[in-house]
Amino acid sequence: MRALALASAALALVACGARSPANDPIATPAPERGWLVWSEARTTWIDSDGEAHAERPGLVMAAGTSLVAIERERETIVLPTCDQLEQDDTGAPGGDQGTRTRLVAVEVATGARRVLLEALDAEGLASLEHDLVPVASLGPWLFVRERAERFACGAHGDVEVAMRVIDVRTGSRAELELGPTSDLRARARDALLAEGEGAIETPLELEDVEPVASVPVFDAGHVVMDHVFVAEACYACGDGEWSSYTRATTIRDPRVPAAIAEDAALPEPVARWIAAHPGARGMSVAPASRLSLFAGQGGADASAAVDGEDATASAEATGDPGAASASSW
Repeated sequence: MRALALASAALALVACGARSPANDPIATPAPERGWLVWSEARTTWIDSDGEAHAERPGLVMAAGTSLVAIERERETIVLPTCDQLEQDDTGAPGGDQGTRTRLVAVEVATGARRVLLEALDAEGLASLEHDLVPVASLGPWLFVRERAERFACGAHGDVEVAMRVIDVRTGSRAELELGPTSDLRARARDALLAEGEGAIETPLELEDVEPVASVPVFDAGHVVMDHVFVAEACYACGDGEWSSYTRATTIRDPRVPAAIAEDAALPEPVARWIAAHPGARGMSVAPASRLSLFAGQGGADASAAVDGEDATASAEATGDPGAASASSW
């Protein structure tokens, strides 16, 4: 829409050649909302006609009437050796380096920061690789895959995976009723047995098939659900898709739970745009008045992005084990 073409060409504004409504007698009213659709690398502002107006790097979501950028802050730490742990040595750690991640929401207008998920505690560990990766979003709900690979000086290390759901409006964890129906559990059992190649003990009862994650995804531009199920397996039999001692399978369901049905509704032109961009992972709806802010005309986002890049470059250049770097991914 012409009245929304406010950003400069340097910011990848798609709509161009717009004139001021005051000087254009046929200018149409600005739509009341915009859809923020993000992929792995960028977020794009789409109007209700399916037209892209602006894009920016990273993941940006609407949090009520505000816009927030989601950042992963990676921290490098030095861990104790197993000897130090066994001897309760309180001296300086002398073991391997590890990494852990904190997830932060940065308000685009002010630069205010809110921690969404904290980095994992490394106490008692001789090795740690911890990450928090946004995998999907719908409305204010952000779905984050948390993965921790740890070694506590036992027979072997272990991996723990979990799906976290965050309400970015409040920064709190959300408890949404997204659970799969019993018919999907039966399908998951059949899939696990077929894919397990003898790695799963039989008979596998329905109650032994555990749903561990339910995530909204796009299929042909519309929202469907991917439900992840696991079954126990021996350590060497695990498939690495979820936590240690498990094998996992994903069952797709076109039915959208009532808890997120309203957030899943979108105009058909927006659905067509998403279908044409298969990398899309999430969307939220923002007031049209936030377009100029999204496109970079004002707010604290530009300097914050530069600071994040500088922090990353500094950590990589100095190798400082205590340095934390910020990035959208």
